[in-house]
Amino acid sequence: MAIFPKSFYEQNDELVQLLKDVNAVLQNPETSVIERYAGISEISRFKDWQNVGVLTVALLDKYSQVRELAANTLKQDYKLGETSDIVLELLANDAEKLKDAIKAKEQETFSNLIYKMEKLHNKRSSLGNTKVDYGSRHLLTILAELEPWVRKIQGGIKNTETHPLKDLLEKDEHIQSLKIIKKCLESEDVSCRRRAISLIGKFNLDIRIGKQAFDLIIENIDHDNNRNDYLVTWDGIKALTAIVQQNSNLKSAFFQQISDIYKSRTYELEDEAESCEEHSYHTKKHCVEALGSLFDYEELNKLLKRSNPLDLLSFNNFRAISALNVAVAKGFIKIYFHNSISESRKLRLQQKKILSKLIYWISTKNRYVEQVVNKFFTELPSLHHRLVREYLQKYIEHNYRRVARLLEN
Repeated sequence: MAIFPKSFYEQNDELVQLLKDVNAVLQNPETSVIERYAGISEISRFKDWQNVGVLTVALLDKYSQVRELAANTLKQDYKLGETSDIVLELLANDAEKLKDAIKAKEQETFSNLIYKMEKLHNKRSSLGNTKVDYGSRHLLTILAELEPWVRKIQGGIKNTETHPLKDLLEKDEHIQSLKIIKKCLESEDVSCRRRAISLIGKFNLDIRIGKQAFDLIIENIDHDNNRNDYLVTWDGIKALTAIVQQNSNLKSAFFQQISDIYKSRTYELEDEAESCEEHSYHTKKHCVEALGSLFDYEELNKLLKRSNPLDLLSFNNFRAISALNVAVAKGFIKIYFHNSISESRKLRLQQKKILSKLIYWISTKNRYVEQVVNKFFTELPSLHHRLVREYLQKYIEHNYRRVARLLEN
């Protein structure tokens, strides 16, 4: 059975779609080695500089067969053999040399990888009028994809902890890597700029220019060459979220920044007014998701108080608004479950407030929100199910008494 039925790419958008499909397979922890190998085999049939990013993701795959196939392709078709071989060496034998680097036993192989990166930064190509800094894409992807390997080695890393890769990259002998990442922020390749923003946020990197990573990201998503790209804004929001998870002192600045983006972020695209509005809704959704990921009820409630997306109706952007509405419901549900049941085995006040919202939304005109809320109530764990049932009975009885009194008057 053909897993990837499109075999050749007469149009560029077909290749882009294939890359998205293969990347989804690689990112899904449930896919088999056969599926992953098949995806990389399909990409390897056609040389295009856009393939470098996905091939590099595969270079750090959990299966050695997939890693070796990706390394061979990167070596033969894109002249990226040196770094690919070093990555294979780092991850061989259950990532033995990466473990040594993280635990400061032996860092020569990792240091060699950083040394080779300076050559990569200048490797670029063109795709029509589009610049492709494939060397920088390659190195930034390597650093990003090392993260889950390090997380596994450390037995799990909390978001609030300083990441071991931050410590490695900021060592004096590896400082060149930070200079290269800074240069990537100025690349003509937007994909390269996006990767750099994400990496700085993920590891809260101090790239030695007198600015905190937090301020640097804000500066870059507001820069002229990024300001009208909602995907860059999305990367910026995720990067800021990652930073504030590592440094809670920045929470106040983060909440203010997210509020400003939510309320005022608009985009200007020539002859694409509808797309501009759609992109603004996407950005609002990303702001809601950021606050939900921090489990902050008060800030999320405050964000939505003046402009509740569930009150919005627009046939032009129904899908984008629906996605925003669903994000709101999911955000509150995530916060509900983050709150543990009190010691007296009762719902907390915040949980009751969230239930009140969900009860109201269960009759909303948006069927997608209704589906999310229905799923929440039908799949509650047993203890929550009992407590919520008791609360709802009181809630309904209270409202019934109010209505009864109104009818008597």
